Amino acid sequence: MSENHTKRTQPQKRSAWVSTSTLANELGVTSKHIRQRLKDKVLKPSEHYRNINPHAWRPTYRWHLKKCLEAVESSSLA
Repeated sequence: MSENHTKRTQPQKRSAWVSTSTLANELGVTSKHIRQRLKDKVLKPSEHYRNINPHAWRPTYRWHLKKCLEAVESSSLA
């Protein structure tokens, strides 16, 4: 006797921290544009982004989606 049980899964909660490509897609810009905002100090460490591999030669960033959207939007208005 085998019963077919279907497991209902909850929708996965989306993390506030996203990859560079995801942030670029959400902003509708290129990753180059994001790097420029980083150089312009529009996006600040710990608040807007973090390096998830600090010992690597090339940093891998995760971006706080909501805070980055707000920062880029307010810098565009200034």
